[in-house]
Amino acid sequence: MFVKVLVTGATGRVGGNLIKELTEKGYEIKAFTLPGDRAEEKILKFGVELCEGDLRKSDDCARACRDIDAIIHLGAYFPQSGLDKETAERTAEEITRITFDVNVLGTFNLLEASVRYCKGCKKFVFASSEGVYPEWLPVYLPIDERHPCRPTGHMYLISKLLGENLVLGYHRQYGLPVVICRFGSIIGAGEILDPHYNNSLYHFSHVNFWLSGLKQLKKKSEEAERAIERLEKEAKDGEKLIIPYRKTDGKPLQRHLVDVRDIVQGVLLALEKNEAIGEVFNLSGPLPSDLEELVLHMSKMLGVAYIKMVMPEDVSRFLWTGVIPYYAISSEKARYLLGYKPRYTMIDMVDSAIAFQKGEDIGVLERLQPRMPPGLSD
Repeated sequence: MFVKVLVTGATGRVGGNLIKELTEKGYEIKAFTLPGDRAEEKILKFGVELCEGDLRKSDDCARACRDIDAIIHLGAYFPQSGLDKETAERTAEEITRITFDVNVLGTFNLLEASVRYCKGCKKFVFASSEGVYPEWLPVYLPIDERHPCRPTGHMYLISKLLGENLVLGYHRQYGLPVVICRFGSIIGAGEILDPHYNNSLYHFSHVNFWLSGLKQLKKKSEEAERAIERLEKEAKDGEKLIIPYRKTDGKPLQRHLVDVRDIVQGVLLALEKNEAIGEVFNLSGPLPSDLEELVLHMSKMLGVAYIKMVMPEDVSRFLWTGVIPYYAISSEKARYLLGYKPRYTMIDMVDSAIAFQKGEDIGVLERLQPRMPPGLSD
């Protein structure tokens, strides 16, 4: 059994909940955090050993990797200007450079340290993303681990695929026992119904989101103009959700989110199962859900009215994906080889969010808001 585990990204949503489970199972934890990270206090109650440092600095990684048995590398820079003031003030070039340095150079530094200073490392678990495919442009559904990886449009996604190649390279070159976990889209109980959080289901399902997006288009079809006219009228009638359908096939948008509790289960299996070594695993929720099902449930539970609407083709131009999402991620490989059993559907996640808003204990550490990495001049 592993005794001491290094966890990078220890104060993030996954890191905090993973540390909670690891300590309950008797592991000793060395938590790698940024100096002055305001979220450290949230994990100190689990009796962790703090190791402050920067993934971009090889000496910090070497210090972190001494006297440990296994590494779970969750640490990464994911720029979100809506949550991070420092990111909002950076140029696109600065964001790209920091993302590469933290996620690619940082992973290289940690791999180097693991083979040089963590002699007999029993497992190196690397957190990747479903965005390496990318999931919104599938060649086939559901997306499994054999699906082509063609990340585009965002250095974070490119950096994750580069990180995977580094990890597998060290497995081949040095025999490092690695596992790659491609996380599905994770959203927390405190975010899923937050109308001000851009990635929340509530925000994405609100009339104002679609109205604002269509109005921002410089060139609009007649169909888009009619849609704007209708949405403006609906918005004046009070709080409303929307079930958007694709014009191409009449299907409602479909997404496949995953609860942080299921991600933690998958990472623990990757850490403990020898069958995981040298493999890549998708970790997703039990089932995808379409927005029709989710909006009907949110409307019932929250008492908010909804409308149905076939979206004009123009709508894909304001979505950051460039297409209207309709995808599903397969975790069959993790189920078969590791015994992964995701429990929480997207309906369950909405119910957990409602319970969380009421102040109920749902057994999850919410988003810890770690401090972002300092700028390039530091």
